Amino acid sequence: MFAPTLARVRHTGLREYGTFASRYTQLFDRKWVKDGGAPEELLGTADIQSLADLGNSHELIKKMRVVPIELSDFIALTIPAVIPALPLVATVMPVSDILKDLVQLLR
Repeated sequence: MFAPTLARVRHTGLREYGTFASRYTQLFDRKWVKDGGAPEELLGTADIQSLADLGNSHELIKKMRVVPIELSDFIALTIPAVIPALPLVATVMPVSDILKDLVQLLR
């Protein structure tokens, strides 16, 4: 057998959580909005926290990626690692060539 692809896992998770979240939201709406539950009861219920937790779980599934690091994280880790090596690189290669290569890389 083969490992499921991230896209398939993500799609399945979104479908399953979406179905569950839709049902839960409908029940929450019926209980607290349409039936007009007493405000005092609403303050002491765990329903609101459960609804928020369900929304957070759904957002996590939507943000699933193959690589668990974002570009900004990669850059934040790479820059401090590269900076100490710049003087060494400058002794081997002219700074103007390094800058030209960097500009081409960013294009």
